[in-house]
Amino acid sequence: MSDYFLPFLMLVRPRQAADRLPSVVAWWRPFAVIAILAMGLCLLSHPLAVSIAVSHLPPSATSDDIAQVREWLIDDLVSRTLLLPLRTAVECACSALLLLAFSRAFTGRTAGSFRGFFVLSLAASIFHLLGRGVSTLWASVINDSLPSSLGTVLSAADLFPTGGDYSIILLLTSINLFTLLYLGSVTLGLAVLCRCSTWKAFLVAVATWTVSTAFSITVLFLLRNAYQLRF
Repeated sequence: MSDYFLPFLMLVRPRQAADRLPSVVAWWRPFAVIAILAMGLCLLSHPLAVSIAVSHLPPSATSDDIAQVREWLIDDLVSRTLLLPLRTAVECACSALLLLAFSRAFTGRTAGSFRGFFVLSLAASIFHLLGRGVSTLWASVINDSLPSSLGTVLSAADLFPTGGDYSIILLLTSINLFTLLYLGSVTLGLAVLCRCSTWKAFLVAVATWTVSTAFSITVLFLLRNAYQLRF
């Protein structure tokens, strides 16, 4: 099977995809697939993203402010879409570095190379894209209400309603069905790359996800306070 299909194989047969990780010849093939999917999803979800951004403006925003934000988001669409491959590469590289560091800490020097972890991060990111796609479809077609972000469908926030604590809302939102699928696929991949037990691989996957999620929540919390956005 071609390396181009590795992300899709991770989606339907994660164990088989994990076994293929050491034999991937060219990392840029799964990267190209993920980058194209991310760009396409960005274009398709843009109208919904604009509506969400406008709904989060502070109450003091005037009609001129809203029109200016809409115009800025539309003008910024092309450059933001073209930068998505770079953003994807950076995010997967950071994830791979974390996976490598925690793998060395939990499993020792038997952990694989950075290249293997990078390919694993690329292939497993298909679950994040799937989550965004399902959330976009849900908000656009099934549900009339807009979520606070693209990726809140089937999350812990639906099961455990909370108050106005923004950081808690973000944390519960990040715990969703697609996150669990992502952690499961990464666990299988780590078990192969590190030649370790499943429970050790699971600890590495959870530790990496916890650190990256905590960083993302911190950044979003600071942006919310800086721009006085409503969530």
